[in-house]
Amino acid sequence: MLDIESLLIPAISTALRAAFPNTAPGKPAIWIFGEEGTIDTARMPCVIIAEMSNTTYRQSLDSALKEHHANVMVQIDFYHNLANGGNREKCKAMAQVADDIMVSHNFVRTFFERIPSGYVEIYRMTARYTGIISEDYRVYQ
Repeated sequence: MLDIESLLIPAISTALRAAFPNTAPGKPAIWIFGEEGTIDTARMPCVIIAEMSNTTYRQSLDSALKEHHANVMVQIDFYHNLANGGNREKCKAMAQVADDIMVSHNFVRTFFERIPSGYVEIYRMTARYTGIISEDYRVYQ
């Protein structure tokens, strides 16, 4: 199985931390996770990056059924605690940084919407990206 998360998570994390540097010692300006977890209002703003789908691209299978490409969908969730001064614009600013990285890797954004978080004080936006990745991690459409 071809794994793109090991490349995308560090790239997105680095870009987000550069765009939103720490303002308080010992507390990151943005919490970044590589998998779904319990949403904690003390860890806001928060970004969760997860590969939601990774299927073999059948057109490139060889006679030994070796995978040469995979059709991948990556979901990125952006959370902000409205009680701590978070708002839609801050979520969109985080999303723009992540979007720039995903587009630079040739992924296509297929979804970007506000999603109810289930908590009145937490604002959530979700973006999804798709692409076909090769063994050398090039992304095609």
